[in-house]
Amino acid sequence: MKNYYGKFVTKAQGSGTRGKFNCLFVVSLCVMIVVLTTCDNFMVKRILPTNGESGSAAKFVAVSDNGEYAYSYDGTRWEKGIMPSASRLITFGNGVFLGIVYFGWPYSFYSYYSNDGKTWKQGESILGVISCVNFGNGLFVGIDSNEEIKSFRSVDGINWTPGVTTFSKYISWCKPVFGKDKFVTVGYRHSSASTPSERAAYTTDGLNWTFVLMPGNTGYPGTQWRSIAYGNDIFVAIADEMAAYSSNGIAWTQFTLPINGLLTFGNDRFLIISANKAAYSFNGKDWTIVDIPNGIWRDITYGNGKFVVVGDLKGAYSTDGIDWIEITMPIPGKVWQGIAYGEK
Repeated sequence: MKNYYGKFVTKAQGSGTRGKFNCLFVVSLCVMIVVLTTCDNFMVKRILPTNGESGSAAKFVAVSDNGEYAYSYDGTRWEKGIMPSASRLITFGNGVFLGIVYFGWPYSFYSYYSNDGKTWKQGESILGVISCVNFGNGLFVGIDSNEEIKSFRSVDGINWTPGVTTFSKYISWCKPVFGKDKFVTVGYRHSSASTPSERAAYTTDGLNWTFVLMPGNTGYPGTQWRSIAYGNDIFVAIADEMAAYSSNGIAWTQFTLPINGLLTFGNDRFLIISANKAAYSFNGKDWTIVDIPNGIWRDITYGNGKFVVVGDLKGAYSTDGIDWIEITMPIPGKVWQGIAYGEK
């Protein structure tokens, strides 16, 4: 619980005399309460702000490094927490927040899950490295973008089944999204070594994947497909220098975007966040640019009626993707790597 201390200064009212009285006040940011404080002969009534409901589950979780993270009930005011180990990945599904953590060297990877965003439990060991993970259609689906290059599937976030399909280890794959009865991901080439030309993949079960071509240059480094989102019956993927949309996640049409950056969908619109600009679109094809607070932004989510973005040292939120308010995060000097929204 955070307490803020200060003084009220009030004037005495009496027969012909006036005086000043100092009253100590304490402001608690945990629960909304009304405090009645007596200052000599005066009764001062005040309503204190809140950061959520005492004992209730958090709705937002943001992760940093060294096992430190933050949780929030509304996406605007945050409290710090400690995970057993570092997690840069966070998502929500089946009533739990899910993070992927690692121990020792060589690394052993485990899932950590929480029913309320505050208390965490360790899942089973994962026989591989999950570099990106998301939830859809009752399944957690993760992809290993390191040496083993496989996918993983889990129903509960605790027990994981390795996928069947082998991915190219020279392509880094982004967090998959679910739409049109399938998970879809896009990727970019990070090596000059020989590798397949396909830069997108889809699956209906999280285990068996089909690779498809994307527009753009398939050479090295080629077109760098870095993010994908689904909404309003359309997939949108963005790269460093172009974008593409698809009605089914298989056949893609190239178009030009005014900016590139983080991509998400919420409030009936697609939203892209860059260093100091945002762009939004209702159909994934026509975009409008707006100014946002300057920052190094690393992840974005939508929930509880607002977009929330986190990055180096701070965060920001917006209800419409147009007007933004900066957020002071609870742990100074941290790089916030990921954020997720979830509500049971």
